[in-house]
Order: sequence, then C-alpha cells, then structure tokens
Amino acid sequence: MCPACMKKIVVPAEYAGRNSACPKCHANIAVPGQAVVSGPRPKKNVKKPSKLKPVLVALSVVLVVGIAVTGTILSMGGGGGGGGGVESEGDDVPGNPPPGRDLASLPVKQMVCRVVPGVKIVSGGETVERWFDYFFDLTLPEAKSLSDWEKKNEVIDWGDGTYGMRTPAAHGSGFLITSDGYILTNRHVVEDSEFLKENPEILRRFKLRNGHTSITPKIYVLFDGKSYETELIHVSKNFDVAVLKAIGFSGGTPFKLSASNDVPTISDIYVLGFPGDSERAGKGTEEETKQTKKRWRHDTIEGAFDKNQLTMNSNSGTIGKIKDDDELGRIIQYDCPTAGGNSGGPAVTPDGIVRGVHTWGLNAGDKRAKNKINGAGLLLPMRGEIDGAVGASKVNWVDDPDKK
Repeated sequence: MCPACMKKIVVPAEYAGRNSACPKCHANIAVPGQAVVSGPRPKKNVKKPSKLKPVLVALSVVLVVGIAVTGTILSMGGGGGGGGGVESEGDDVPGNPPPGRDLASLPVKQMVCRVVPGVKIVSGGETVERWFDYFFDLTLPEAKSLSDWEKKNEVIDWGDGTYGMRTPAAHGSGFLITSDGYILTNRHVVEDSEFLKENPEILRRFKLRNGHTSITPKIYVLFDGKSYETELIHVSKNFDVAVLKAIGFSGGTPFKLSASNDVPTISDIYVLGFPGDSERAGKGTEEETKQTKKRWRHDTIEGAFDKNQLTMNSNSGTIGKIKDDDELGRIIQYDCPTAGGNSGGPAVTPDGIVRGVHTWGLNAGDKRAKNKINGAGLLLPMRGEIDGAVGASKVNWVDDPDKK
C-alpha cells in the first residue's frame, strides 16, 4: 500500500528491497523485502571489423587476376615457349610449337614448302639450278629409240612433225615435321627425280646434246620463296609418302602429327600448299608469256616462279568420312577445292594438328583420273616408316588429339 495515496499497489518481486515509484501517485516508496543480487548480465560479444580485412581482400583480387593473366599468356603460346609445367604432347621436342597454339597462330608460311624436283647443271664454268632441262631438235629415229619411260615423261611433240625432249617438270607441296628440316611430301611428287638418279644414262643424253659438264637430279624446296637443296631420305613402297631433308635448314617450327586412327567427322579441314591451277595466267596474256619465259630460262630455282607462285595457298572444307581402301590404304575424304600442286601438303584441322598427307584431288571431268577421290592418306599407318627415317624422338606425335 502506498503510504502517500493509501492505494493498494502490486510491485513485481524483483523490486523487493529497492526504491520504486507508486504507479498511482508517482510518490517515491521503499518496496519491502530483501533485495536479491544476481550476477551481471553477460556482455554481448560484438566483433569489431579487422583493419587487415581490406588489405586481404585486395591481395586476393590481385592473386586471382594474376592467375587469369598468366593462363591467358600460356594459352597464347607465351610463357617461355611452353615451359612452366604446362602439359603438352611432346613438349621436349626441339622446335615444338608452344602448347595451346592453333592453326591460326602458327607461322604456316615457314612450315609449308613448295617441292620442286629439278636439275643442277654445270656448264662453261657456271652452275645453275633448273626446274627442267630441254633441247628442241630430237629426230624421229631418236624418238623411236627411246625407252618407254622417256617417251612417256620426256618427249615433246611440237605437232609439226618435229620433236624435243625435256626432263620431267613435276612439282608439289611438303611440310616441316622437325625443326632441323625434315619434310613430308608425296612419293609421286619426287619419284621421277629418284628414277633419274637410278638411271643416269637418261640425263647423259641431255649432257651430250647441250654440252654440259655435268647434270644432276636435285629436289629443291622453297619456304616462303627461300630455296634449299634437299636430300631424299626415304621413299615408301607401301604409302604415297616420302621424306626429304632440307640441307642447311634450322630453327623451324614443325607441325604436330596425329597418331590417331580416326578423325572428327564433324570438323573443318585445311589443305595447305601450292596448287598449280591457281597459278595459271589467262591464255595469250602478257602474264602468261612472262611465266613461260621464266619457266624455260632461269639460273636459280626461285627464278622459275613468280612471287604469287611462291605464296602458300590455304583451301578449306569439311571432313566427309574416313574409309579403308585395299589399294590406297586409310583415307580421309573431304570437300576442299584442290589441284595438282597440293600433292604432299598437310591436311590440318583447326587445332593445328596434321591428320594426313594430301594425295588425291577430285577432278570429275578428268577421264584419266584413276581414283575419284579428294583426300589425304592418314598419317598413323605411316608412322613406323616416318619414325624410322627421321628418328622417333624428333617427331611430335599427338596420341589422342581429339580428347577433350
């Protein structure tokens, strides 16, 4: 009861022994009873923000950005040529392109060459390189006395009852498979040169008729217009493939070669090389006259061709299928537009890996064509011969190029 207003009031027990105010008249009253002292209420643990937190966040951002930039550089072929532990097939092969490089980033003009079987002639104290040698005044009795090979490959019928002779004037393409100048091409591109080497009496006819001191069959290659003599290392008896070695060549970027027995059937394909049809000038034009003169009279192998004839072409298409042929082997068929000079060039997928050696160009209008195929011989069946000729440790084979 409030002693001031004499009203009955109810005060919570927790106020016993303490002073309070009457809820009626607000007079100060002492609440009877003994006060109970309880322990202090625990303080709420409020965590103050760390002064180091902004610093740690900033360092984390820098680290993430650094990792991303480093990964981008490595994927573009930087980082010291593929070092730093980045996984790649054959990273220890000298001259191997850095991992992650695709076809668009490779220096293909220095990796694909024109292959020109020709002759080296010494005459009157001078040495010249010729795509072919020739003479015009072959008599009919002489023509009849020639071998079947000479009649097929060397006799020129001028159409007026007179004849001439010319050494074979084949040409094709090839591509680099080691940094020190080993090159793959087709057997049929170089086989005439091999035949002349094995049958020296054929060139002896040219030597005597033209008064040469010597005439020797040679195979030249031209990378972006720069020529090299080569050594014929290997000519396959089982596949349309041959191996050349460019003399004095070094520091090149070789292609990676697929060691898979299959190809992705839904994929683009690029045939790189020097197709002959793309070089033909309009008939009767001044350009054609100039080209003809260059072919028949030059002193270096580069001199046989115009600049555009020494510029690599890239033809693209899609892979159709892969099939096995009893005579031709395992073939990749595609719809790239190609021509005779493409023979021996690389058939490459966008990842920059060579899948085959281009061998057959489809020309439906050519009734002489034995095989109506546009495609390449798959590399894997040739691997044993290529490794045997070059050295397995020098060639960069990719065992599973399509593994994701």
